[in-house]
Amino acid sequence: MIEITKKQAKYLRDHGVKEGITRTMKQKSKRGKRILVAEEPYILALLRDYAESETIVETYGIVD
Repeated sequence: MIEITKKQAKYLRDHGVKEGITRTMKQKSKRGKRILVAEEPYILALLRDYAESETIVETYGIVD
């Protein structure tokens, strides 16, 4: 099982993954939600596709 983000979980569900995604929560504080996914080859391939499709924009402050 590996930990993934909420956006990655949504991507997997949108692409047909119905089983293998689990969300845990600490009962005492109701915080600390973690989303775990099984390490299946087709799920890992979808996560690779998600990483390639994601654009990263870096912004820097203007120095005068």
